[in-house]
Amino acid sequence: MNALEKLQFEDLKKKNVLMLLAIGISLVLGMVYTFLSKQFDRSWIYGTEFMLLLVGYAVLRRNPKGHKLFPYFSIFVIFLFTYISLVLHGGSVGLVAILFFLLVFSTVQLDRVLFTIGFILGLVALLIIGSDKSSVESGVIQDNFGNMIIAYVLTAMLLGVITHLSKKQFQALEQFVSNAEQEALEKEMQKVNLEQDVVGISDNIDNVNEQLRNSVKVQTEMHSAINEVAVGSQTQTEQISIIAQNAHHTKESMHRLNQTSKQLSSEFNRVVDVAEQGQTQANDLSMEMKELQSTVEELHNIFEKLTLRIEETNTFTDNVKKITEQTNLLALNASIEAARAGEAGKGFSVVAQEIRKLAEMTSQTTEKITKNLLELNESNHLAYDKMEASGSMLVSSVTFTAEVTSHFQHLHERITEINQTVTMFEDLSSDVHEKATDVEQATNELAAVIEQDSASLEEMSATTEAMNEDIKRISGYMEDTVKRVESIKKSN
Repeated sequence: MNALEKLQFEDLKKKNVLMLLAIGISLVLGMVYTFLSKQFDRSWIYGTEFMLLLVGYAVLRRNPKGHKLFPYFSIFVIFLFTYISLVLHGGSVGLVAILFFLLVFSTVQLDRVLFTIGFILGLVALLIIGSDKSSVESGVIQDNFGNMIIAYVLTAMLLGVITHLSKKQFQALEQFVSNAEQEALEKEMQKVNLEQDVVGISDNIDNVNEQLRNSVKVQTEMHSAINEVAVGSQTQTEQISIIAQNAHHTKESMHRLNQTSKQLSSEFNRVVDVAEQGQTQANDLSMEMKELQSTVEELHNIFEKLTLRIEETNTFTDNVKKITEQTNLLALNASIEAARAGEAGKGFSVVAQEIRKLAEMTSQTTEKITKNLLELNESNHLAYDKMEASGSMLVSSVTFTAEVTSHFQHLHERITEINQTVTMFEDLSSDVHEKATDVEQATNELAAVIEQDSASLEEMSATTEAMNEDIKRISGYMEDTVKRVESIKKSN
């Protein structure tokens, strides 16, 4: 809350107290008058109204916003009881005078809204009084009602003008106080800025003075250093000559190194060609090993099928044996039946003997076939096992061939990288050879420049002595300025 707001708040509290005192004194006097005149039906209105205003003020004053609400509360309470009195006892000249008092009472705060509320409520009450013909004083009121209305309106206009002018004056005062506070704030800021600037200037001057003192020391040291550099320039000239000779030798060495790197690059190119041929042959071998692996796998499948057919043939020999046994049994039964038949069965007996011979021949042949199949089966198993072993070895060979191909690939990549490095080294050696030539020329030129700098250093030594004297005088001026700034700071 700024100073103007505090002033408004204090003025509001004082006006609230003034309103309470004015209406309180009026109500107390009215209550005493009605009590003495034994108008007890009016005394309670004044007493209740007075107590309600006191309670409202006591409650609202505890809250800062309550001070703004109290004027509206008091106007509302006063007009409420005025209307109650008008309804209960009718209009009278005294009530008209009270309405004029309330109109003036509404302007105490010099608030337009509050004044407008009081004026409208009073005008409505005055019109009610003028329209009431049942009261004792209605004749007097009717005769003078026009004058009352005119007087009320003129009084309201006068009080409204006063309220308006007061509002304008308060706004002007508010603007004036705001401008004064702004100017005071700006002056305070200017004062603070001035003090900060003076302090900054003082600090800067101190820093400059310190820098000048350091510069004097540096100039003295520089003077000594220049003398030392002048003495050492001759030694540098001799060293530069030695460097020039070394640069010449370095250039020759780099030339030989460049030739060697070119030969090495050529050899690496031949190695790259050999590595590429080896990689090509390894790739061809890998492809052939893969084809051989495929052929062995097909042969393995054929042996598996052959094994199955041999096993199936073995089952056929078993069936032939069973047929031979059945044939022998049939021949035996035929011989028995032929013997039983006698002469009639002789021809059948011959057939039975031939069948028996055929069965014996079939049995012998079956045994030979079975023996051959067993030998063939054993040979097939041995071949199958050899094929399995060959397949495993072939898989290992294919894997090994793939690894060899991969190694050739890596070897080719590494040789290519080395070849690139050698090429870079060759370029670098050429570049260093050129730079060595440039260094030799620059060294010769530097030797001549150093001889010229020796004379310039002697001139710089004399100039440094003069600058040292000038800086000492500037340091004296800065010390005097520091004293003057300190004097300004003390005066502020």
